[in-house]
Amino acid sequence: MRVASRLTSTDPWTNLATERYLLEHLGEDDHRLLIWRNAPCVVIGRHQNPWLECSLERMASDGVPLVRRISGGGTVYHDPGNINVTFMASEAVYDLDLHFAVVLEALRALGIPAERNKRNDLVIPGKDGERKFSGSAFRHTRGRSLHHATLLLNADLNRLTTYLAAPPLGITSKSIASVRSKVVNLTDPRPDLAFDELAAALETEYERLF
Repeated sequence: MRVASRLTSTDPWTNLATERYLLEHLGEDDHRLLIWRNAPCVVIGRHQNPWLECSLERMASDGVPLVRRISGGGTVYHDPGNINVTFMASEAVYDLDLHFAVVLEALRALGIPAERNKRNDLVIPGKDGERKFSGSAFRHTRGRSLHHATLLLNADLNRLTTYLAAPPLGITSKSIASVRSKVVNLTDPRPDLAFDELAAALETEYERLF
């Protein structure tokens, strides 16, 4: 079974719990694409230390919650201007290259010349170097695999920078540190691009490739 669907909730706990539930209940030949958005929050990876990754004091004062996901990868800021896409499949049909192809071909159809780099980030090349609009994280468990990625559509980059700037606390840790990159919204090259158009393009490419 191949299914593409959008979640209507913007609650980060509900969405991450739904994602986990669907992963744990995938059939042997199932493949699924989820498209979803969260209300403002900071989401950290499975193996990360929040005191080293984000400004907890500023987040608390602004009412922005901290949420931990089941996958690895780095810390990210979510708001309704950040689109999340999740590919999940059994090992028999999991294909990382096809996942990236869905996103890249959808963006090219929208007139955005995006590329995948060696770190599996999606970037837009420019005169001052590449700027990242998408990072990925992964989870492999019990014969099933999950690949989820962020797509910065029109996220608040000022809040992103503020919340992902951890104060120097002098803490040493064995946790996995995030790799910081220059970022860009997809509305920079396509100012009129809206969520529904992007989601529809992703669904179209998913149906075509899968």
